[in-house]
Amino acid sequence: MNESDFKKGTTFGVIGVCGANGNLIARILEERGFKVIATDLSQKNDCRFASALEGYDIDVFYGKTPDAFFNKPDYVIPPASLSKDSEVYKKINKPILELKDIIEIFPPEKEVFGITGTNGKTTCTTLLKKIAADNGILPCEHNLEGMQGNAEFIPILQSRLNADVGILEVGTFGVPGTVGRIVKDTNMSGGLITNITPDHLKDLGSFMDYANVKGEFIKELNGKKLIVNGHDPTIMGLLRDLNYEGEVITFGVDETPDSIGIKECVCGNELAVKEIISGCGYYFCKCGITTPQVDYIATNVDLNNRTFELFTPEGKLHVQMAIDGLHNVYNVTGVIIAAHEFLKLPYEKILETISTFTGVEGRMEKVDTVNGKTVFVDYAHNPAGVETVLKEFQKLFGD
Repeated sequence: MNESDFKKGTTFGVIGVCGANGNLIARILEERGFKVIATDLSQKNDCRFASALEGYDIDVFYGKTPDAFFNKPDYVIPPASLSKDSEVYKKINKPILELKDIIEIFPPEKEVFGITGTNGKTTCTTLLKKIAADNGILPCEHNLEGMQGNAEFIPILQSRLNADVGILEVGTFGVPGTVGRIVKDTNMSGGLITNITPDHLKDLGSFMDYANVKGEFIKELNGKKLIVNGHDPTIMGLLRDLNYEGEVITFGVDETPDSIGIKECVCGNELAVKEIISGCGYYFCKCGITTPQVDYIATNVDLNNRTFELFTPEGKLHVQMAIDGLHNVYNVTGVIIAAHEFLKLPYEKILETISTFTGVEGRMEKVDTVNGKTVFVDYAHNPAGVETVLKEFQKLFGD
């Protein structure tokens, strides 16, 4: 089946509209001109994502699934969690569509760009979206309040909402297959990888197991354009081992390393990294993995004034940031490339937004000053993130 098989007067009934998937499915169908009715056992006041339905012409039965609901739709879409032995499921007397059917029947109608990595992907995604919006390019938003939505089926469904482009954060929750499924089911046309450092090891067992989950991004995008942190040996190793044949654009930061870190190479050997930030810098392994001469290099970094110079294939740029930290020089550089290559925007327009972007909540976020002491919140949740943030605070404030 495809979308053309359904007349525009077709009515779809969505059960579980207060769940993330049901909410997104209802909105996708309504935006494509179909009539949608929905139901959920939650009352409206308890419906976590009710605000996302505002502005949509969707009739919702809250707190119950009345008999009248089953008579109106031409097709019913139940949640995967609804047992086939339940009373509600037994009342369905119309053809049933499942989540996988919605994904197959209603593909994205726009170009989609993905951003993944262990650290920095939320900052990069948010900044790239802001650059797009500031230049009249509307990115799709899931609008699920309080939900980051970078894994499972949320990015896949989000890409199907009305917008000019899809700019998606791609996470894993430590589950193999998640990243590859997102890339494949969004018809992603390009991507950015910020870094790959240890995370989700409790779920996946080893660093290379985790790295191979991130490697699904590379595998599924093979043959397309990929922007990567060339100072990360894990990324460069995966590109080699997966025989990546698409266009690869590399970036890095010309800064004096401040430590030596040990990282497992894709060949299985231990690899010494002269670190600029945690897990990234200058490296060489006897298997042949070594720091490349990157295509974009940030230099003359002034963290106090939040400036740096970026050498591009087209010339030198002066970049003024409004966020702190050497790790954000990497993040901003990757986003500049993505905005120029994917959104096709001129550098001057990109730099305007970068100079006003003050960051994301919970990422080196200044929240108060108490008795002359500045208070920050940072949501670093893995070793590399914690180490990087502490190093950046030390550079900014000393011991």
